[in-house]
Amino acid sequence: MREIKVGNPEQSFDVRPLKRGEVKKLKADGLDINNLTPENADDCLDRVFDMIFDDRDIERIDELPNPDALTIWRAILKESFGSKEEEKNLKRSGVGEQTKSD
Repeated sequence: MREIKVGNPEQSFDVRPLKRGEVKKLKADGLDINNLTPENADDCLDRVFDMIFDDRDIERIDELPNPDALTIWRAILKESFGSKEEEKNLKRSGVGEQTKSD
């Protein structure tokens, strides 16, 4: 879970990763998070926000400027799928050299 602060005045939102079943449900409904189009991006955002937040938080998000809502969206994606920036800073889990791939 991650706390995101956005807006002016600053507001705090707790975001969590999507569950595997939620990702599957979205995909079954034609909303593939990894392949959004301009036509379905807003629908996907709304569906994911409905899964993560309660009605009060959604009302607060709806009052935010769209760039702030997108900051929250990106935080959910980072929690759900990771990010390269965060992965490169992880400590190695074993000893010795990394396994080389061909």
